[in-house]
Amino acid sequence: MAVLCCGIGGIIAATSDKKPATTAGATQGAQAVAATTAAAAAPQTPVASPSPPPAPKQLLTLSGNGIKKSALFDTPAEWSLTYTFDCTKFAGGTGNFQVFEYTNGNLHDVLVNELSAKGGDTIPQHGDRGQHYLEMNSECSWTVTVNG
Repeated sequence: MAVLCCGIGGIIAATSDKKPATTAGATQGAQAVAATTAAAAAPQTPVASPSPPPAPKQLLTLSGNGIKKSALFDTPAEWSLTYTFDCTKFAGGTGNFQVFEYTNGNLHDVLVNELSAKGGDTIPQHGDRGQHYLEMNSECSWTVTVNG
């Protein structure tokens, strides 16, 4: 038996020989919840996290004042120079600090050229694999470290 009703809200149809659509939907919903609960309760296989990149290796450390040349050192393509300098004890309280990079005996780059009372920084080098040496030129006290 079917009942058909028309009104302002639209057409509503109902039959007495079929189950309402919500019953079938509720059964499927209950099955989905049960499957989700079972999946959440199942032990999970741990996912291996990627290992961190190796820590940079210290290739050179020097401290001093005045002009000093480092020994030769080999670098990978990616390396960095970390430096500090202090000129506060120098007459006038400021001074110049320079670091020159040499490759194959030739000047390759001026890594640092600062005029200040004191300072420091890390200078990354990219695509600069090879054998180098540094020359520091300063009237100040300084420290340089090369990591690669």
